[in-house]
Amino acid sequence: MKHRQSGNITIEAALGFPIIIALVFVWIEICYFSYALNFLDHKLFNAVTTAKKSNVSIKNDYKSILIKSLNEKNDYFVDRVVKKENIKSEVCYYISYESLVLRDNKINGKVNKSKVMSHNMPIAVYKLRYSYTPVLINFLGDIEIYREIIALQEKERSQFK
Repeated sequence: MKHRQSGNITIEAALGFPIIIALVFVWIEICYFSYALNFLDHKLFNAVTTAKKSNVSIKNDYKSILIKSLNEKNDYFVDRVVKKENIKSEVCYYISYESLVLRDNKINGKVNKSKVMSHNMPIAVYKLRYSYTPVLINFLGDIEIYREIIALQEKERSQFK
């Protein structure tokens, strides 16, 4: 005796369709996140390159050049994914490799204000912090992205002065 099983495909489709849609949304969100991450890496690298190769006077520091480079106009799609108001940047300067390793700026036992002054500080650490807001999956909340580039400031080395 044959029993007909009607509706099996409908039930399987009803159970599987939301899972497939959720996987597609997760995949799209990962693509957006990856694009934002790679764009920020590229933008920070170009900004650091611009800052360290520029002629800097005492009034015009590397941080302002970095911020100016990071705030350059992008295309429409980039401005939708990467929001400029979520980008924070900072530049710290160090006098030697040892002070960089220790993240300490003491010279002869006295604290040096090198985190603000770039004059005669050959090592710079360019920091970028970005708060990524997911586009499709909002229950994750904001994701903090941190990037650092350590650069040798050729124009601040003593042998070029």
